[in-house]
Amino acid sequence: MTRKFYQSLFLCFLIAGTQLSANAQKQPSVQENSMYAPQGIRIDGKNKEWNNTFQANNKRTNLQYTLCNDDKNLYLAVKCNDLLSSRKIAGAGLSFSVNINGKKDEKESISLTYPALSSSTNSNPGRGGQARGGRGQGGNRMGTKSQPSSKEKDSIQAANIKSLLAQAKEIQIKGLKTSTDSLISMYNELGVKAVASMGEDHVFFYEMAIPLEALGLNQNSKEFAYQLKINGLSERGAGGFGGAGMNFEELMSPTDFWGKYTLARK
Repeated sequence: MTRKFYQSLFLCFLIAGTQLSANAQKQPSVQENSMYAPQGIRIDGKNKEWNNTFQANNKRTNLQYTLCNDDKNLYLAVKCNDLLSSRKIAGAGLSFSVNINGKKDEKESISLTYPALSSSTNSNPGRGGQARGGRGQGGNRMGTKSQPSSKEKDSIQAANIKSLLAQAKEIQIKGLKTSTDSLISMYNELGVKAVASMGEDHVFFYEMAIPLEALGLNQNSKEFAYQLKINGLSERGAGGFGGAGMNFEELMSPTDFWGKYTLARK
C-alpha cells in the first residue's frame, strides 16, 4: 500500500509539472488581452498583487510582464530571472513608451525610463570592485587568486544590482502631457510611480504606474502602441562586468519589443 501511495504521488507531481510546462509554453511573447487592474495596487517593487502570474513572457528581452489599467492609471509589472538583463535595467533603465496613435514609432512616443542614473553612479555600483577582478578573498600569499564559482558570480551581480537600485531616485520622462520636465523625482506630484527590487532569490521585480491623463488617454481612447526597451549600458557602465561572467557586448546592446493595448473597462 505504501508503494502504491508513493507511485500515485509521483504520478500527480509528474502531471502537475507537465501542465505547468505546457502553460509556460502557451504564454504569449506579447500580451494579447486587456486587463483591469487588481484592487489595492501598491507600487513598492514587491510581487504581491500579481500572484507571480504574468500576461506574457518575452524571450527576446527575458521579461515576464503584465500591462493593466483602472479608471485613473496604467500599470506595468515586470519580472526578470536573467541577471544580465536585470543588470542592464538597473544601470541603464527600462524605458516604457506609449504611442497613443497606435504607431510603433519611438520618436513620436511618450516615454518614461526608470531607473535614471548618472554615468558616475552607474560606473561605480558599490561592490562592483569584486566583479572587476581585483584581488579578493580567493587570493593566496603567492598573489594568485582562484576563480569565483558560478554561484559566487551571481551573488556579486545581485549585490551590484541592489546597490544601483538603492541609488535610483529619478525617472526620465519625455513628452508627458502634464509636465515639461525631462527628469523627475521618484517622489513627484505628477502621480508617476516606479520602484524596482532585487530579491534574495536573484529575481528582479519592477513596477510602474502612470496617470492616464499624463499619457493623453481616457476610457474612450482607441488601441495604442507601447514599447518595452531595456537600454544598453555605456562602455563606462559596462566596463569590468564581463569579468564576473557577463557578456560585454550584450550589456551594451539594447533589446526591445512592441505591443498593442486597449484600455480595459470595468
